[in-house]
This record gives sequence, structure tokens and C-alpha cells, in this order.
Amino acid sequence: NYPEVYKWMIPLDLAYEELVKEKEDLERKMNYIKEQLKRISMAIADVENAKNDLKIENGRFEYLREEVLLVELGEEEKQEIRYQKSKKVNEILNGLGEMKYLVESKKNKLQKEEQNFTQFCRENIIDIRLREMTLKGIERLNCYEQVIQWEDNLFNRIMRTQRVAEDDLKTHDEELQLFIEFIHSYVQQVAEGLREIPRKTRIKIEDQWKEVYSIQVPEWDKIRGKEEIQKYILWIITQLESGDHPEEIHSKQIEKWLSIKQLLGIVTQDRPVTVRCRKLTNQNTIATMASSWESSNKWSGGEKWSKNMILFLGLLNFLAEKTGHVIEGQRRNRAVILDNPFGQASSDHVLNPVFFVAEQLGFQIITLTALAEGSFIRKYFPVVYSCRLREATDGTQIMRKELQIQRALFKDEELPSISRLGVQEQLTLLGI
Repeated sequence: NYPEVYKWMIPLDLAYEELVKEKEDLERKMNYIKEQLKRISMAIADVENAKNDLKIENGRFEYLREEVLLVELGEEEKQEIRYQKSKKVNEILNGLGEMKYLVESKKNKLQKEEQNFTQFCRENIIDIRLREMTLKGIERLNCYEQVIQWEDNLFNRIMRTQRVAEDDLKTHDEELQLFIEFIHSYVQQVAEGLREIPRKTRIKIEDQWKEVYSIQVPEWDKIRGKEEIQKYILWIITQLESGDHPEEIHSKQIEKWLSIKQLLGIVTQDRPVTVRCRKLTNQNTIATMASSWESSNKWSGGEKWSKNMILFLGLLNFLAEKTGHVIEGQRRNRAVILDNPFGQASSDHVLNPVFFVAEQLGFQIITLTALAEGSFIRKYFPVVYSCRLREATDGTQIMRKELQIQRALFKDEELPSISRLGVQEQLTLLGI
């Protein structure tokens, strides 16, 4: 069977032309559709390539993790991705690569700084609690906001600690300044006392007072002296804190460091104290020119003993005054016990000045000597105890003790002690 016969409503020649035109139109549509299919295929391939690139690079950047927040693209970015997907994706991936490199660099720098900070804390934070709190904080915190909050808390803690330390240092500095003031005042008093020794040990010759000694103690600027003492005290503290000195020798070492010899050398910058003395002649006069201490040690035995004893009495008086052992209003309030001091010192011109100075300073001289004879013994010592050995009948020796008192001297001076002299209970010699 054949289909219904098509009836041409138009002439065949015109129908042929219309068919040709329709064919051409269909071919144009076919070509357009093919172009569209090709373009869509390329777009699909571009999308797939971009997706594959993104999946591949996810292994490096991990941007597909659930905790990564989604961000909506802007219209301009959407248009760029719509028409240039691969290019835009590559730009994004390149940007991520640069950003990752920057992040890694920052992370490495952060780790290095963390190590430096940890080392700094271990080496410089002395307070154990503050050090441990700081180290645990930097190890425990990973969030930037928490680190900032922790930093603020730590800063406040440090500021409080600093204020406490500053108050402690202020108190310590005040105590140090008081100690320096005390040391400086002490050295000044000693220097003044040494300068006063020549005046207090002077002797009287022909109704004129003559100084036997000349003691020159270097002067120093008060402010400079305190500065030198402060540097010296800080040096002592450094030595003690260094651990170079065992505990058992600390007290001895400190006593040596704080001796007046050391302190006087500090404030005077080791300038020497010069001592000069004048020779006492056998004509009961005193030399005009003073001799150095070194040259005075070459004098005769008696002259050397005399000048040494005068200085010795002056120093004893100086120490007694500084320790408050001087009793005002008493003629004699101290005693000096000498063990066999007389050798060549038996002449009046060497003994008179010594006993004169001793009396002026309130010293009573008690002497143990083997010299049995000699007028100077009775002259300078109104009370003499003599111990002698005598033979016994059984061949042994017995010590005999005798007491000689020059009562006239005591009567002239009207001393109340005369009533006690000669009483056996007054003195027990050698336990006999």
C-alpha cells in the first residue's frame, strides 16, 4: 500500500526551490547544533578538568574538609568562572600555593620564636611559678585569641611582680644607703680620731705643749667617698653571691673586707696614712724636725720604745673612746699591763714622756719585770711587789714576796685607795 499521494498545490519548479531552501536551513541548524554540542562538550570537559584539578590539589591544601567554611562567590567571580573556569581555578590554586608557602613560613617562624621564647623563659625567669605558668601557657594554647588573652594576663602578672620587685629593690636600696652612710660616718670618725692622737699624746716641756707625733690622714670628698664605698659594698655582695667563698669562711672574709684598714683605703683611694714623730733627747727637749716612721725605727732601743709606747697608749685611748669605755671624771680608769717592757728604756728622757702621756689619758701602768734594781722602778711605780726565791733547810726553794709602798705619794694625792694598800686580801699574787 502506498501512502496518500501528495498533492502539489504549487508548481513543481517552485516546490523544488522551497525544498532546497529548507534543506539549507536545516543544514545551518545542524551546524549550529553541532557547534553548540562541541562548545558544551568543551565546557563539560573544562569543568571536569577543573574538578579533577581541585580534587588533586585538595590533597595538598585540604580545602574540602568539613570544618572549612563555605564562602559565596561574588557576581564578578561567578562570571569569570563561568567563562574561564580552568584559568580561574588555576589562579585560585596558584594563590593557594602562595598562601600555603606563606603560612608554612609563618608557622616555621612561629615555631622558632616559640623555641626562642621557651629558652628565654628557662634562662631568664627566676621565679619558678611564673616560669612554669609561662611555659605551660605557650605549649597549651593554639588559638590566637586565647594567646592574646593569655598575653594580657601574663603581662598583668609580670607588672604586679615588677611592682613588688621594685618596692623590694627600693627598700633594699634604702637599707644599702643607710649602711653606706653608717660606714662612711664610721670611717670619718676613725680618721678624725687618728688625727686627734697627736694632740692627745702631746707632752709638756718647759710649760709648753709639744706634739710627739704627726699623723696625716688623707682627706677625701664626701660624695666621692660614699660612691667608692657603694661600689666596694656591691663588689663584696657579688663575691659572696658568686659562690667562690665557702660558707664557713664568709664571716672571716667579711670581717677582713670591712676592716677599717680596707675601708680607709677605699675612700682615700689607697693614699697612705703617714706617721712622723719627733725624737725626745736626753736634755729633756724634743726635736724640731719630725722623722719618718721608717727612720724612727732606727733610733736607740730606749728612744724607739718610748715613741712606740706613746703611740700605743694613744691608740688604746682611741679604741676606748670609740667603744665607750672611758669613764668621765676619774683620773685613772684604765690599766695597761706590760710584760717585761724595760730593756734599754731606763733613762728619764724616754720614761718620763710615756708615764706623762699615760697619766694624761687615765692609764695606770702595771708592769711585770725581772729588773730587781734600778731607781726608775721606785720612781715610776709607788707600789712594788717583789718575789724572791730563798733556800729552805730541806734543799727546796721557797718564794718570798715583799710589798713596798711609797705612802708619801699617795698622801700627797689624798687617794682613798691608800687605805686598802698593804692589806693582804687586796691581791693574791700567783695564787699564793
